[in-house]
Amino acid sequence: MSDKLYLHNSKLLSLLRTLDKKERKQFDLWLSSPFHNTSEEICHLYHGLISQKNLNQPVLKSNLIKYLDESFVLSKQDEISPSDDLSLRKAMSKLTAQLQDFLIYQKSKEDPFSEKRQLMDILIERKLYKLLPAVLTKSKKELEASSKRSIGYYENIFQVTEMEFYQNIILNNRNTKVDLQQVIDKLWQAHICKVLRYYCAAKNGEKILKISCEYPLIDALKTYLENSPNKDIPVIRVYYALLHLIEKEEPKYFYELKTYLFDNLEIFDLVEIRQFFNHLTNYCTRAIRIGRSEFIQERQDVYEAGLKLKCWSEGTYFSKHQFIHIARNALWLGKIDWADGFVDEYAAVLHPDAKVDTLHYYRALAAFERKAYEQAQDELIQITNTEDFAYHIEFKILLIKIYYDLEPLNEDNADSHPINYELESIRHYTLSTRNKKISESLRQSYNNFVNLLKRILNRKKKLLYGETLKSSSLEKLKEELNTEIPLVQRDWLKGKVVELGEEVV
Repeated sequence: MSDKLYLHNSKLLSLLRTLDKKERKQFDLWLSSPFHNTSEEICHLYHGLISQKNLNQPVLKSNLIKYLDESFVLSKQDEISPSDDLSLRKAMSKLTAQLQDFLIYQKSKEDPFSEKRQLMDILIERKLYKLLPAVLTKSKKELEASSKRSIGYYENIFQVTEMEFYQNIILNNRNTKVDLQQVIDKLWQAHICKVLRYYCAAKNGEKILKISCEYPLIDALKTYLENSPNKDIPVIRVYYALLHLIEKEEPKYFYELKTYLFDNLEIFDLVEIRQFFNHLTNYCTRAIRIGRSEFIQERQDVYEAGLKLKCWSEGTYFSKHQFIHIARNALWLGKIDWADGFVDEYAAVLHPDAKVDTLHYYRALAAFERKAYEQAQDELIQITNTEDFAYHIEFKILLIKIYYDLEPLNEDNADSHPINYELESIRHYTLSTRNKKISESLRQSYNNFVNLLKRILNRKKKLLYGETLKSSSLEKLKEELNTEIPLVQRDWLKGKVVELGEEVV
């Protein structure tokens, strides 16, 4: 049958796929209400759509047209007439509009303050001034009782203060109890919160994406905050600490942000907490690459706090990258049982398309830590998708580590050993023009790993060929391992140098 007979990725199908079972029932009630919808054919079309077995697959148009016109029969030429196709498109357009209105309504019900603010505007427009104080007082009390005091809270506080100002002008003939300075103060607090958030996002983006942004009045803002009580507002203090960490990359700002954040977790929602935690763990990763191994435990602390709050999978699947980062970090700390328990508990919330390969990769990592090198290799072989650039290199590094311990170098395989090929493969991959998306810091970390492992192998080959390996040569190698930055797998490389020294003795 012709491809024109099917609906594929229409706007309506995309929206319908996002509805859960409860929302589908609620939308059905919405369409059944004459207040929202007076068209029976729209109801029929909706019922026809949700009766389809799988909305992720193309939907046959003729099946839907039958819900609009019971007498419809597909022609012998397997074609839909232009008039029938037009009728279907018009009905779909109306149903899409209804669904969008329904989703907007649902979203508005999630924000009671926004509803009350709209009601206050309506009361003023209709000159029902005497009804305004009760709504305003209730809104203010609800805000003051809220434990969530992030950016949205200060925006709402500004709107309440602004509305109080308008109320007093209207009811008290400009004899205002709320003066303009209070309005300005609340506006400024809301502005600082928001501008700090976006400055942090932009500063972080500059490092990752190599973009350049302008930051109007940023120096003046910093000077103001250093001497203002507004600096002690928790949300401002947390974002200000994050800005320092992004700009200066110093441990003291990491600890400052971690302390302020952990002391005020209750004011943020889980999505925002996840973003802060990602900043903390990303800093830990960079610190580890420059030799600050104590940040492996710091990273674990953040991971475990996130798991306790359930923020890593809030509103989404558990990221396969985050999943592996958490498990691997625990393995580096020797917490194999903890890592196994984590994997058992959270494997179910991995995206179905990524689950199998992610679990094979974890089992390979865990088997390596247990020195079950053949099992680790078997698990890696079963991974089918390594297109992700970070995974691609990490797989190769794990394979190199397996080869090093599973197939020791000897005189016969020194030059043909698979490690040699894999090292060159990493070098080529990181330098390839198709991998410009790798950050320069990460690229250098991998290249430094390749270079240092080659130096270790060259010294090992000298021993195989009966040449003398001076202790000064090993000392130089140890010094390079201590000072080379950035570098991945530093501790593993150090371990191989120690083993090399034992062979010399």
